Amino acid sequence: MTASCETLFTAGKLFVAGTLFVAGILFTSRNSVRCRNTIHPEHYSPAVAFTLELTDWCPYPQFHPNLAQVANLKLRLSEIIAPGGLIGRGAFVPGSGFSLAAQNFWTEIQANRNLNLPREEVMVAHAICKKIAEKIFHKFIEDEEWCKLSADAKSCAIPGFGRKLKLLFERCLLRYDEESKYFDERGRSRKKESLTQKLFKHVEATVSSLLQNLHYEFRAKFKEEFDKAVNEERCPSDADNCTRHWIKSFDDRCADVMMKGATWDITASKRNFRAEVKAHIKSKLKAKLREALAEPVKAALRIADENTWPSIRTCFRREIAFASSMSVLHVEDIRMIKSHARSLIVSIASKEAEEIFLRMEQRFQKEFMTVFQRGGWEGIEGIKCIAIQARVMSMKLLEAMVAVRLEDYGDNVGNILSASCLVADGNTSGIPDSSTWIGIPDSVTIITPSQCCSLLRTFWLVSKELVDSILVKYNANKEEHKDHKIAAMVTIGFVASLGIVSITTVAIVGGPVTLVGFAVTSLLSSLANYIMRK
Repeated sequence: MTASCETLFTAGKLFVAGTLFVAGILFTSRNSVRCRNTIHPEHYSPAVAFTLELTDWCPYPQFHPNLAQVANLKLRLSEIIAPGGLIGRGAFVPGSGFSLAAQNFWTEIQANRNLNLPREEVMVAHAICKKIAEKIFHKFIEDEEWCKLSADAKSCAIPGFGRKLKLLFERCLLRYDEESKYFDERGRSRKKESLTQKLFKHVEATVSSLLQNLHYEFRAKFKEEFDKAVNEERCPSDADNCTRHWIKSFDDRCADVMMKGATWDITASKRNFRAEVKAHIKSKLKAKLREALAEPVKAALRIADENTWPSIRTCFRREIAFASSMSVLHVEDIRMIKSHARSLIVSIASKEAEEIFLRMEQRFQKEFMTVFQRGGWEGIEGIKCIAIQARVMSMKLLEAMVAVRLEDYGDNVGNILSASCLVADGNTSGIPDSSTWIGIPDSVTIITPSQCCSLLRTFWLVSKELVDSILVKYNANKEEHKDHKIAAMVTIGFVASLGIVSITTVAIVGGPVTLVGFAVTSLLSSLANYIMRK
């Protein structure tokens, strides 16, 4: 119908344009003589272009007041018949072909003379049902129940919003059906659908606010419960159950908001809530990793015994198992958390390795002086044995810092370092002078063999200075004690001789004094033996 009307309108315009065009030709031929008389060809070259203007219309003085209207109409007709103008076909029709073009347009009009106009009752239903729909829409906007529901939804996440909104919609649509039941079905259904979409669009902003409030409320409750489960170190399944519970609760509340035919999308809200839940879980797990690994790993590395890395591996695997129990996390998320935990341990070990020489020196002094002051050793060889034992204990620190052993590589770095303590003069020929340890990947190596060699040479010199100073003091004390021993022995011998004489003299008399003399003699003999040993 629309195409036929446009064709008819275009053909009418062309007919008027053709009529005026023919009138213009007659007018031009009538005044051509006057135009030629005003032109002097000798003043113009053949290449000069000029424009003719209408300045007079002498034969028809009664139309002089309409000259401006004629000029304006001519301009509009020129725009209509210009290529791409309102004619619609975009083709230029010259004056010589106008008659044929007009005949073709008229033939097309005759072929489409039966216009497909709707019936009168349909047009009436269309107009009246439109007014009914507009009236019901405005009543819905001003409805007190809707206004209260909208205000509550924008302030908090009220339950049962979808059910209440559905009742309001059904009330509006029933009212529309009641008022439009006497009109044509096609017009009624179209306007009812239009009214429904208009209502959905109007409440869309309120639904968006409600979903946002739901998001904030459920996110806060989830964070509180999840953090409590993690901080109290409950079973990993408790934290996972908490996560699944709040995700399901949020999905159910979003489904309550949804209505059949609604234009709003709850999928984006669900996706955003899951993304924030996952982000919080990963953030909390990272914080838990820092708390669970930082101090234990640092303490284990400073103790540096055979259980150092096994205990670190146990702690590492326990934390990774907790993260793996979260069903909301994917394989990529678990891999990222595992990589973060590994990086954290590497960072702690690298920082401790920067102070390895100082810690080795401190451990050597502690171990050496503890055994030395306790006693139980004999002579210079005993002091040297104590020094070797102290160096072996210091090598355990270095062994623990050589590499990050989150996997058991079965290397023999400990044996190599311990063997270097038995070699005199700090000889490190048993340590390979290279950048890699046998059996340990380069990616986990912290202190290379060549760095160990340099470190051990310096450590040997420092420890040797301590041992040499102890030996010097020991030799000086030994010489001083030797002089004291000689004087003590002379004194004890003299006293012992007097005792024997006294005992011999008294023995003639007899009695208990004999026994006392023998006891004094035995005591002095024991004292002499003790002094000689010292």
